[in-house]
Amino acid sequence: MAGKQVRAQASWKADYPGAVVYDIPSSAWTYANRPHDLAITYVVIHYTQGESFHPISFGPGGLAHYGVGDDGSVDQYIQERYIAWHAGNWYYNQHSVGVEHTGYGRPQDWTEAKLRGSAKLVANICERYRIPIDRSHIIGHSEVPDADHTDPGPNFPWLKYMRLVRNYLGGGSPTSRLYRVQCGAFGNKQNAEKLVAKLKSAGYDAYVMEADGLWRVQTGAFTERKNAENMVAKLKKAGFDAIVVGG
Repeated sequence: MAGKQVRAQASWKADYPGAVVYDIPSSAWTYANRPHDLAITYVVIHYTQGESFHPISFGPGGLAHYGVGDDGSVDQYIQERYIAWHAGNWYYNQHSVGVEHTGYGRPQDWTEAKLRGSAKLVANICERYRIPIDRSHIIGHSEVPDADHTDPGPNFPWLKYMRLVRNYLGGGSPTSRLYRVQCGAFGNKQNAEKLVAKLKSAGYDAYVMEADGLWRVQTGAFTERKNAENMVAKLKKAGFDAIVVGG
């Protein structure tokens, strides 16, 4: 599959069992310690615009964490804890895992084996980081704000793909086990972004999530409710309204 001409190495262990790992220069990623310093809340789907994928040919940037081949095989180029430069939006780079797929986005490119291999990978990522399995959190590169790409394109079978992801997770969703700290909900994105700016200026890693016609400002995702409540107390002390949602 992807990157067969690049030497595999064993200096680090794949985050996804069975993935073949590659030694990619740090010019393609930024050091971080996710999810401890930055929450991972999205998976971004890409295609390579090529029959194969050779990550070593990439210069600075333009590389996702994973690549999936026609046969469903999975390669990992960048550790999930690091920030890959794949989404064209720094916030989404910070908070996502990127998954490349070989091909040009044509109907014939989305083979059954490729879709199943990818869906199994994404289900595993969502389970480990408690990412909701929905189209607000599993998105195409074209859906990233300010993106200038069209992948995975109109031929990507989103309904089938999401069904496969849910099936590989046993039909469930990790959303019920995730506690988020919400600081406000607005009828328009502009007001939500103003609050995000205030939170960021105060040192909080805030972001906007759209759901049910509302733009919700959140600043944290936790698997333990007590940790979310501690964040709420800290925010209130700083003068912000905050509540725990989810769980």
